[in-house]
Amino acid sequence: MALLAAAIFHFKSSSQSYQLGAYSFNNQQANLQEFEKEIQTFGDKRAYNRLAAAVANLSADDQHEYGHLFGEALYKEEGLKAIAVCDTRFSYGCFHQVLSDALIHYGPSAVPMLDQRCKQVLKEAYLSCQHGLGHGILVSIGLNRNGYDETRLQEALADCAKLPDDQPLGGCDGGVYMEYNLRTVADVELNQRAIRPMQPDDSNFPCDQLELKQQPTCYFWMPQWWALAGALRYASTQSLSDDKLYQITGSFCDKLPKESSRTCFEGIGYASISTAKFEAERTLSLCNLASSDKLNNLYCRSFAASMLKSVTRDGSTALAMCRGLEGSSQTFCVAYAKEEGNFFTSLPDPVL
Repeated sequence: MALLAAAIFHFKSSSQSYQLGAYSFNNQQANLQEFEKEIQTFGDKRAYNRLAAAVANLSADDQHEYGHLFGEALYKEEGLKAIAVCDTRFSYGCFHQVLSDALIHYGPSAVPMLDQRCKQVLKEAYLSCQHGLGHGILVSIGLNRNGYDETRLQEALADCAKLPDDQPLGGCDGGVYMEYNLRTVADVELNQRAIRPMQPDDSNFPCDQLELKQQPTCYFWMPQWWALAGALRYASTQSLSDDKLYQITGSFCDKLPKESSRTCFEGIGYASISTAKFEAERTLSLCNLASSDKLNNLYCRSFAASMLKSVTRDGSTALAMCRGLEGSSQTFCVAYAKEEGNFFTSLPDPVL
């Protein structure tokens, strides 16, 4: 992700007021110390809730970065107890950082222990913990060997495969691919702030180098890198609007084999809700730009509907993604909007 825009947010309470400094690569230490004081003063869960209130009006990317930083402070203060504090807020940023710090501390051999700890305390949020483990596994491997490459990517995926109940798309594998592309934890631990650069004439790397069974999950996470994180924009010599980014991203997905094409368009739906700032009409517009093909468009808007319901808990916003559809297409989309289809399960193709 690009460096976040400067912002100052003031939060007041009856017992203390503090100033949350702008998140940037240069003032992380000041914010980290502030979060440590918050945890010491208010306790872990109340401090976490105070942060959520303080950043409620910031962008999803900004909130994610603050979640990472709070997770770092939380792990310093509480160690493995921190797992029970994080939740789905901040786009799982707290989970990503806590589990990454734990794996840096204990090493990849601790994956089964951490996985079991997640099962004990999280229950319905277990998938988010698996995803955080994926980030942490790759970070711990890269930290010991000075960065990420394809060999370390495969090592991390092999560690994920050892988990007894891993759900690859959104779980451990998904965390590995997201970290490999966006380096959301490596920005702090490895000083690799920039997202992975796009290879000339090879927009599908590293997915096209993986085994066929790994490719659908890998391609699900590529639109987030192509469009949301701006890899296409950085690689281009011309100015690219969000609309153009999603048109190009859709053309990339369209050229893939069917199974990977489906997950790729679902990945566009996943990425689009952040680009659209969780507005249904704008999300729908991005899916329409990505593909005019009825089935591919349906994959995009249906998965976006599922994520809008998951993130906003607003059923009407999710169902708005299904507006104008008919017959089996509407049934398919509404099922996703009701979270009957999501990271855990894909529904069979409708009859168009």
